[in-house]
Amino acid sequence: MAAEPDLIIEKIESIIQDIVFSLSRNESPSYTIISKSRSNVKQSADGIQLGNATTKIEMFGRQGASTIRFSKVIQILALVYKLVQEGGRVTQRDAYYTLSPIFTSQNDFNCCFEDVLRMLDVPRRSLGITAAPKGSIAGSVKITQGSEEIDCLLLGNSGYELPGDPSKLKFESLGARYILVVEKDAVFKTLCEKLIWNEVPCVLITGRGFPGLAVREVVSKCEKLFQLPVLGLFDYNPHGLQIFLNYKFGSTRLGRETYYSIL
Repeated sequence: MAAEPDLIIEKIESIIQDIVFSLSRNESPSYTIISKSRSNVKQSADGIQLGNATTKIEMFGRQGASTIRFSKVIQILALVYKLVQEGGRVTQRDAYYTLSPIFTSQNDFNCCFEDVLRMLDVPRRSLGITAAPKGSIAGSVKITQGSEEIDCLLLGNSGYELPGDPSKLKFESLGARYILVVEKDAVFKTLCEKLIWNEVPCVLITGRGFPGLAVREVVSKCEKLFQLPVLGLFDYNPHGLQIFLNYKFGSTRLGRETYYSIL
């Protein structure tokens, strides 16, 4: 469930006010984020979740490293504030390019953005920054987005490319009996060419390797909506097992968002 824009704006303004207040008193500004320490990771049959323990991040830390990271997080907060106020939406890639003079790489941006997510404790879709499209769906399913309807049985071997924010997509089963998750895009396209859903009525989904949040969310959403068994086709190696476990249980990188993407 998305958070209300007013709540996000209020949280950001409160964080900035606390920073300004600390500086005015010659104190080191700080912010708190949900901890990813092992002791705060809760594992159960329902997946991996982070608990309520927090970590304090000081602006003036050792060797200046904390100061640099702190300033980068504040820059992302400023961008999020503007996006939420204006109702804008960009991909994480676009956000990185917007702030590229500040960040050394996309990974550098992603790590700081994770701090923002754990600081505000809201789903990333609420912040106006979404993942880039990375995944496809095909087979016995119809997708509705606004006034547009897509019958995936009529698509070619590339299927329907899933957007970075799938929250507004509506799914309808067209007689599917299974949800088949495929690790590799090449295998996905081969199964589409062979029209596998004619032999095994299924919803076919791929994350094109390690899946992004949007793909995992779609798999979870279809499983809960259609009440169908989810089958997986992954490489028989440690990397394939890691991808399978990520679909099944989520990861600590998702923080509280794991709820939206586990099976």
